[in-house]
Amino acid sequence: MELTLRFPAKPEFARRFAEELVVTALEVSKVMLDFSPASLEDVDRIIQGFVDEGLGVEEIGETLFSFGCYLGEVFVRHHGGRWVKTKSSLLKDQTDFPIVVAIGNAHVLNPIAAVFQRFQTGALRSLPGFYTQAPKNE
Repeated sequence: MELTLRFPAKPEFARRFAEELVVTALEVSKVMLDFSPASLEDVDRIIQGFVDEGLGVEEIGETLFSFGCYLGEVFVRHHGGRWVKTKSSLLKDQTDFPIVVAIGNAHVLNPIAAVFQRFQTGALRSLPGFYTQAPKNE
């Protein structure tokens, strides 16, 4: 799958993807996202709405990417995570997504892949569940 993104898919742009998504979610879905862990329930509902509408990944891939950046920003803001290039991370051979979130020195999360999986597998892969089960920087 090839995405046509508004900005380069680099660590320094992940926050911008997420912040623009917040504006779009308010305009389109009338949902105020605040980068809190609780807001992931709203994100889950929005993504389920896409599923219920019968949309395909090829139609909303860029939006899903931005939701993945939002999810990653929740980790950045609440658990000391940082965006890194996948090719220089522990996940370098495990994903095609170019950016991931490092938590401390021992853990790497792929929030973008988590959002795509949530969309493709439904509630079996809830985003609040991904958040609570992920390692934290302690």
